[in-house]
Amino acid sequence: MIGRLALYSIVIVVISFNLVFAGSYPNKSVDNLIRSGVDFLLNHNHEAAKYKFNELNKLYPKIPLGKIYLAVLEIAKSIDYAEKFNDNKIEQLLDDAKELSDSLYKKNKKDLWNTYFVALSKGYDAYYKGMNGNYLSAITNGISSITYYERCLEIDSLFYDSYIALGTYYYWKSEKTKSLTWLPFVSDDRPLGKRLLEKSIGKDTYGRFLGAYSLVWIYIDNKEFNNAINLCKDVLSDYPDNRFFKLSLARIYTELDKYKAISIFQEVLETTMRLERNNHVNEIELKHKIAMQYNDLGKYEKSLEYCKDILQIKVKDKYAREQLSNRLERVKKLYEELLEKVKK
Repeated sequence: MIGRLALYSIVIVVISFNLVFAGSYPNKSVDNLIRSGVDFLLNHNHEAAKYKFNELNKLYPKIPLGKIYLAVLEIAKSIDYAEKFNDNKIEQLLDDAKELSDSLYKKNKKDLWNTYFVALSKGYDAYYKGMNGNYLSAITNGISSITYYERCLEIDSLFYDSYIALGTYYYWKSEKTKSLTWLPFVSDDRPLGKRLLEKSIGKDTYGRFLGAYSLVWIYIDNKEFNNAINLCKDVLSDYPDNRFFKLSLARIYTELDKYKAISIFQEVLETTMRLERNNHVNEIELKHKIAMQYNDLGKYEKSLEYCKDILQIKVKDKYAREQLSNRLERVKKLYEELLEKVKK
């Protein structure tokens, strides 16, 4: 829910642009199932989203969208709960989606949606492989996916989901390679990427909110904090329980108003503690973030209280312990520093 290892950050700029959904699919029933499923997903109602995406897959088995969204749901649940991915299920869904997408595309390469299906299925496959450390395959499929998004625009220049995908890709690719822009074949496409996203997020696409998420972090990267706050609040007005945008908002306020940041972190923490599945990963990360804010404010005893609480938590799950190993070392270091500060 909160963060991933920095090791795959270069891969993520190639593949994260695929975290978008289709425009308005011409079949209204398909369109309604996707929209309602995505709404449930953005509100963290995974069971309701699963029902909609299962219906989509069952009623329309000749298109890959049901399989793609069921895979997306599995990935989102694992990230949200900080749990291990269900590899077999996700890989099977994505493999089936890619096979079906390729088959449809070969039958009619000029069809917008057939082209989009290939872009989306390849993109999510790249994203998932990147999350699992298969970086070469992730980059290969990610770049291939970009090609199909560009083909979508050749068919329909107003297909805004392609602009969201390409805008995200252009910006973060250039951001991660900015030290190489002195080379003749490496250009700085960050302004272009930002413009494409700003042009697209106001359009009625399924990917508007995920495009907004990317743009929020671009604003943060450029220290355009007011723009980032306004965009977060705009999304939260539609999805008030979305933890990802709340955490983004908290991150912004760590730069502007640490007490406000603490308040938002605590709000998300309370929600996390009410979840039926809590392996303590998100709980500990949130408490650590709160402790760091109190430390920066000079509230050492309050910060120490959160660190003590963290260090008393018994993490039983092996995967969770692995995810938390570095975090817990940082908490211990902060705890020791705070003990010295309190003594003084």
